[in-house]
Amino acid sequence: HQQRDHVPLTLSVRRSDYPGDASWRLAEWCLDRGATEFRLEFLVAGDVGPSTFADIDATLKPFRVPDAEDRFVFSRNSLVVLRTLFPDGLLANLMGGDAWVEDPTFYRSGVPLLEVISHEGEGVLTVEPADQTSLDALALPYHPRGVWV
Repeated sequence: HQQRDHVPLTLSVRRSDYPGDASWRLAEWCLDRGATEFRLEFLVAGDVGPSTFADIDATLKPFRVPDAEDRFVFSRNSLVVLRTLFPDGLLANLMGGDAWVEDPTFYRSGVPLLEVISHEGEGVLTVEPADQTSLDALALPYHPRGVWV
C-alpha cells in the first residue's frame, strides 16, 4: 500500500478578509474544488414551535441528501439558496430572532473542506497542497491559524 507523504493542511479564514458578498468566493471555490454536500446548524432561542424552520426547510428540501437528513447537495442552485439564508455573507453572524441557521460546513468526499464558525466569524479549511496553491492563485486570503478557532 502507498504511504501518504503529507497530511492535510489546516488554514483559517476570517470575516475581516471576506466582508459581505466577498465571502461567497469561498463557497464558489469549495464547489470548484469538489465539494458536493453541505450542512447547517439550526438554532433556536426560547420556546418555539416545530414550524419555526418550515420556510427554510421547504427551501432546502429539494437539496436534501437521501439517507443523510442533515446534509444537502451543494451545487450552483443550492448556492443561490445559501445566499438567501446568509444575506450578510457566508462568514456573517446571523443570530437574532427566535430561530436561525449558522455554521455552514462544506464536504468533499465526505470530509469537511470548509467549516464556518459563524459566531466567531471564522472558518477552518482542511486542504491538500494543491488546494492551497489554488487559493494563492485566486488571491483568496487565509491564515495559518485562527484568532478564536
